[in-house]
Amino acid sequence: YEDTRDPRRTKRQMVLSYYVRKNILMNRAGFSQQELRDASKAVQKAKKQRNVTAAISPLSDVEAAVESVGRKVKRLYKSKKVQDGCL
Repeated sequence: YEDTRDPRRTKRQMVLSYYVRKNILMNRAGFSQQELRDASKAVQKAKKQRNVTAAISPLSDVEAAVESVGRKVKRLYKSKKVQDGCL
């Protein structure tokens, strides 16, 4: 197979225009215009969610650090109470 197959296509050769891709999906694959529209909306929604996650990601590190400090302060306070005989 490897000896007889055509050489790989370049990235430039892989690119399809919007109209060619739409034509293939509708005429050959049998998708309706509404299905294409719905799929496009789903892609945009996922893309937006990824962008929001990427924007919030640095804040989650800070939040985790603050929570960790809070637990350590509670532990320290609790151990001081035990040492003072308050428990």
